[in-house]
Amino acid sequence: MLIKSGVVHIDRRSPARTVEVMQTLNPVNGRLRDPRRLCSGQTLLCRSLGLKVPDWNQAQLRPSRFVLEDVGIVPEKLIQCRRLGIPAGRDEHLPYRFVDAAEAHRATRNPLRDEHRVISR
Repeated sequence: MLIKSGVVHIDRRSPARTVEVMQTLNPVNGRLRDPRRLCSGQTLLCRSLGLKVPDWNQAQLRPSRFVLEDVGIVPEKLIQCRRLGIPAGRDEHLPYRFVDAAEAHRATRNPLRDEHRVISR
């Protein structure tokens, strides 16, 4: 699985003060980044989480280093579309990008503007 973006989630295990840490790690023009845009692409996601390519490139996910937790959010609709930035001749036509329709407006490039397929749940 390849995760290319995310949405800030606040709960008892991830309190609001963690957003401040993410903003400090990922400023924009010397100011704190809007929490709604902190993780809206792979570069922003990695910066906000303090992930460095040399440490994680092709590394297996080890729960002792990084935890992914299911918080029970299930999208009503998924949008299936082509991935961004795939060079011609390298499966650019394949619909390998999946976006929660309710969060599509946060995406680096909004898939609602392009050809896509809606997958209802």
